[in-house]
Parts: sequence; structure tokens; C-alpha cells
Amino acid sequence: MRTFSFALVTALALGGCDVFESIESPDPVAIPITAVRIADLPERPNRTTEWDDDGTGPDIFVEVQNTSGASIGRSEIVPDVDVTSPFTIKLPSDLVTRDDAASLYVVAYDDDGNRLTATRLGGSEAFTVRQLAAASDSLLLVDGRSENGRETTYSVLL
Repeated sequence: MRTFSFALVTALALGGCDVFESIESPDPVAIPITAVRIADLPERPNRTTEWDDDGTGPDIFVEVQNTSGASIGRSEIVPDVDVTSPFTIKLPSDLVTRDDAASLYVVAYDDDGNRLTATRLGGSEAFTVRQLAAASDSLLLVDGRSENGRETTYSVLL
């Protein structure tokens, strides 16, 4: 077996076959999202508390995430959002992925001073860059885990 492995490596090296150069990383694919319009977020985290200690609405930021939950990009924090009516949050224009068929998600968070401990408000069902390319000006997504009989929607604006 060693002789065969040595012979194969030698043949590849001497034969000029460049196996490793033929493996290429795919080019980045732009994610053409400009903003997310969110409707029907819960008006409070539970029956007895407000979003913020001062009684104001949540300080929301939105992330586009891959299936492992890694952030591909996030919005700025929008303070004191009135969740009783739909609202729109802009996303950065430089969002990219390596695979236009990979599942992506929009996830909304309430930030109270530390993005690492932000409270997850909800997240969309999966979508792909291919679905975005087929859409005209927006793609309507629903929350993957609706609560209290309300279905939060995420309109991804292109």
C-alpha cells in the first residue's frame, strides 16, 4: 500500500497535475437586501414586563444569519421602536454569501447596551439569494416560531 501511495504522489508531482490549484473557492455572491420591514412583533416580552426598564419600546437591530447562526451582517440599532405598527430597518449594502442556494434568515434582536446579550425577538423562515433574485421588489417571510397567535412577518426589501 505504501508503494502505491508513493507512486501516486510521485506521478502527480512529476506529471504536472496540479490538483490543489483546481480546487477554487467560490466568488462571493451579493445579498441584495436594502432593508427589512417587520410587522406584528409582540408588544411586550411577556404579560408583566416592558421591553425596556423606562417603559419605552425595544432597541432593535436586525441580522442576516446563515444556518449555523453566524452573522453575515447587521443593521444599526434603532432605539425605542414602536412595535404596535410595522417598521423598517435598513441593512448594510455589502452583505455577501458564498452560495446563492444557501439558507439565510433575518433575525430581530432587542439590544439593551450589549449586543452579545441581546434578546432575540424573532426570526424569519429560511430564504436564499436565488429566491431574492426571482422576487420583484420584496420577499415576504413569516416568523419561524410565531407566538401568542400572532404571526410576525419580515418583508425583505430589495
